[in-house]
Amino acid sequence: MMSQQMVIVGGGQAGARAAQTLRAQGWRGGVVIVSKEEHLPYERPPLSKDVLLNGRSLQDCLIHPPEFYPQHAITLHLATEAVMIDRPAQRLLLSTGEGLPYCRLLLAMGARPRKLSVPGAETTNIIHLRTMADAMCISNHLLALHRCVVIGGGLIGLEVAASARRLGCEVYVVEANAHLLGRAVPKEMADRLHARHVEAGVQFILGAQVKRMERFKLETHVHLNSGVRLPCDVVIAGIGAAPITELASKSGLAVDDGVLVDSTLRTEDPAIYAAGDACRYLDPALKGLVRQENWKNAEEQGRVAARNMLGAQESYTATPWFWSDQYELTLQVAGVPSLGTWTVERRLGSDSFVVFHMLEDGRIAGVSSLGVGNAAARDVRLGQMFMLQQLRPDPVALRETKNLKSILQPAMH
Repeated sequence: MMSQQMVIVGGGQAGARAAQTLRAQGWRGGVVIVSKEEHLPYERPPLSKDVLLNGRSLQDCLIHPPEFYPQHAITLHLATEAVMIDRPAQRLLLSTGEGLPYCRLLLAMGARPRKLSVPGAETTNIIHLRTMADAMCISNHLLALHRCVVIGGGLIGLEVAASARRLGCEVYVVEANAHLLGRAVPKEMADRLHARHVEAGVQFILGAQVKRMERFKLETHVHLNSGVRLPCDVVIAGIGAAPITELASKSGLAVDDGVLVDSTLRTEDPAIYAAGDACRYLDPALKGLVRQENWKNAEEQGRVAARNMLGAQESYTATPWFWSDQYELTLQVAGVPSLGTWTVERRLGSDSFVVFHMLEDGRIAGVSSLGVGNAAARDVRLGQMFMLQQLRPDPVALRETKNLKSILQPAMH
């Protein structure tokens, strides 16, 4: 190896966990994190909820306390951009002019929010939620102002809408599709969340697109293609995110909606790995390329990539899983529900339910749940175990058995 230094590009969930894992696994060489952000690595899920609602600060959201990095001899290059990978020399070039030699390199750059591109957007007050700075800016606006238009009816948009309503703002959500949350969330869950938002006072305009925007003194006018005009104080856009792949592509690595890697998260260059939102990996179970944008994926891939950088040959096989908290409700989705051809619904009292999305052969493609707090968490975890073990549970048992673990136990012996 040309260096005894592990270099990680990206100071998010995947990068921070990878650095921690390298030290936990006994690596004694150098560990370096290069991050465009000026802050220490922090958790992103609280940005659309606790930071907006409860005033949580950066310190509350840090993945590791500040002293963790010097204590574990992890070098941080914050507010610094990686500009080029000299692959033959195994050297990462930085915006500061410095070059970092590496024996292994991890690309964990994450994703950036897709920008709303309509006439007038560049001169109006639009905020895209991705960073702590974005969340603090939105929080300040929601506390001081009264009218908010959210563009996009996905998870981020709806979480922001819920937080804004709890702060007393008038909220419109504009969504281009005919229903909320797209294909990522089963329709029965999306409809229930839609109803809860309406109950809370959120006003929806579905099947509509923003045509143009205008600024009048401190007021923004959002013009829709239907002719509707929405005056507001602030516009928050949540229209998806795109993987950050420029560093990989200009360094000659394969890119296609993410940095392409095999099941061990390694690129075509044996010294370079990728993890997190910008990583498109080969899923052995699905037998295809998958890219996920969620906390759990970044958390687990950071750990697996680090172990493989040290010589392990682990395939990343974790079941996709994400959650969203809106009002008192928690949504969870595991696996790939859209692959299912039929469903089994399991009721957990009057306000919570779990849906198993079944393949034709009786295996489970995905599990989704919606309910108050963590009422369904245990059943979702068991559903994930059923998927990992490729079980074909009796549909009646899935629907009616009081203790789902009893289905699992015979298969464990």
